Amino acid sequence: FEFVSRSVDAGKTPAFIELTISDFGRGILDQFLETGAGARFAQADRRALLDALLFKELTSTPLDTQAGKGISRALKAAKALGAFVSLRTAEFHYAAAFDQSQPISDFKPIELAEPRGPVRGTHWQFLWAPPY
Repeated sequence: FEFVSRSVDAGKTPAFIELTISDFGRGILDQFLETGAGARFAQADRRALLDALLFKELTSTPLDTQAGKGISRALKAAKALGAFVSLRTAEFHYAAAFDQSQPISDFKPIELAEPRGPVRGTHWQFLWAPPY
């Protein structure tokens, strides 16, 4: 696990802080597609659609000026901290071990050695090694 290895300094193991958020609803994509705003994307490529929801402030509530900004704000915060972030939703698993120089678009799907089936809901993991 590269993030943990990179976070260990001179043989000393720092404290890690982990934040895990899970829900077992329909998931980001399917919930969006069930809305009026999402219906027009029914035939869209699911990966491109998830990228738009993650990075382009695509939202099911376009009249709310703050809608669609929460995920990108969380990714920017993780980048500023140099944290590891993982997301599983539907058939996708995204991850990135950020440093401050990386764009949030480095948060990309990962290829697992053994493919896993889709998951129900949306599952986030943030792992941070605070400076000591």
